[in-house]
Amino acid sequence: MRALVYQNAYYKTASTIHQKNSLANVLTAKNIDFLFINSIADFLKERPLADFCIFLDKDYYAASTLEHYGIKVYNNCHAIMYSDSKIASYIKCLNLVDMPDSIFSPLRYTYQPLQANFLSYINQKLAYPLVLKADKSSLGKDVYLVQNEQELILLDKIYFEKRYILQEYIRESAGASVRAIVVGGKVVHFLKYTNAKDFRSNKELGGQCAPCNPSAEFTIAAQKVAKELGLFYCGVDFFALPAPKLIEVNSNAYFLGISECYNTNIAETLIAKILQDL
Repeated sequence: MRALVYQNAYYKTASTIHQKNSLANVLTAKNIDFLFINSIADFLKERPLADFCIFLDKDYYAASTLEHYGIKVYNNCHAIMYSDSKIASYIKCLNLVDMPDSIFSPLRYTYQPLQANFLSYINQKLAYPLVLKADKSSLGKDVYLVQNEQELILLDKIYFEKRYILQEYIRESAGASVRAIVVGGKVVHFLKYTNAKDFRSNKELGGQCAPCNPSAEFTIAAQKVAKELGLFYCGVDFFALPAPKLIEVNSNAYFLGISECYNTNIAETLIAKILQDL
């Protein structure tokens, strides 16, 4: 049996290195031949045969190409597409789980200011401050707490082409979130992230993580979201509230926080579930 592990060639951090080493150790222990690739060019040069690929990136096109050549990809390209787009995942999860009130930016081919009726609706529906998130963003980047209409207009000039989603600000969960780690359709761990210096709880922005054990409602909600988006492995993020309210979904959640909190190698669980699935 042979595996591919796909990581982005242009992004390397302690978290990505930890993922790579964790998977290499488990694949070696299980006597599974493996090859790391970090761009679709690496694959196309040789087109190596493989039984499956663990895809640790958000490149829908690369994942789709691997599938075209008959490789089973975890997560599959459509799951990556839905989870990478905050707008798409929001729409997919409407009426599935509780989410903050939200509205996405209008499509514009060239910059034109937001119309008065749109701005009025935003103020009425969400009120200020509100949260602006670029449709495709990671690690807490391109996420802003917008204090008033003037700030929104300025940010709109920057992000109108990328598209963005506007959401009500959940004050009770400022700087705090709960992440469910889902593998093979089941929640296997929960982490609580907190950041005393920022409304964003991301570990990469200085947030700290700890084990947590929220109510069974969080397990049910996380598994419903993962199933709806077609995700085999993911982190499902909720606000730190008594009941689950979805923030977003990450199709390539890092292993490092899980390892620190639970002293376990989530790669073992992931590969075991993949082998069962195959």
